[in-house]
Amino acid sequence: MAMKLDLTGLLNGTESELTVKESLAADFTDDEVYVEGPIGVDMTFFKAGDLVIGKGRLNATIRQSCSRCLNEVFQPVTVEIFEQFKKENPASAGNGEIELGEEDFVFPLDGDGWLDLKELVRQNLVLNLPEKVLCRKDCPGIKSDITRKKKIDPRLEKLKEAL
Repeated sequence: MAMKLDLTGLLNGTESELTVKESLAADFTDDEVYVEGPIGVDMTFFKAGDLVIGKGRLNATIRQSCSRCLNEVFQPVTVEIFEQFKKENPASAGNGEIELGEEDFVFPLDGDGWLDLKELVRQNLVLNLPEKVLCRKDCPGIKSDITRKKKIDPRLEKLKEAL
C-alpha cells in the first residue's frame, strides 16, 4: 500500500507549508524489517528555492531478534528525518563515469510533484535500525545443553571437563 503525498502546492508556490501527522500501516518484510503496529509520521514540508524540505519524526515498534539468544525483541524506534525533495528530471543519457554532486542526494518526487511517503519511511527506518539488539543488557546468550545429556560419548569426556 503506497501513500502518496501531493507537494505540487509547495513546488508551484501556492502553499508555504504542509504538515503531515499520520499513522501509516506498512509492510517492509522484503527488507527484513518487521514493524509491529502503525508507524507514526509527523513531518512538516516547506519550499526552499526549487527544493522542498521535509523535517520531522517517525515512531515505530520494530520486532527483531536478540543478537545473543535469538529471542524476539520489540523495540521502540524514533527516527529524526531531514530530507530534501525535488521533481525528477528525465534521465540524461551519458557515457562513462560521472561525479556525483550534492544535488544527486535529493529524494526524488515523481514528475507530477507527488511523494511516495511509504518509500521515505522505509528508507529512513532501514537506515536507522540498531545493528546489535539485546533482549536485556545481561543476556547470557544461547546456553549449551551438552552437560545435561545423560549419555556422553566416552571419547568426549575430556571436553565435558573443560565446560
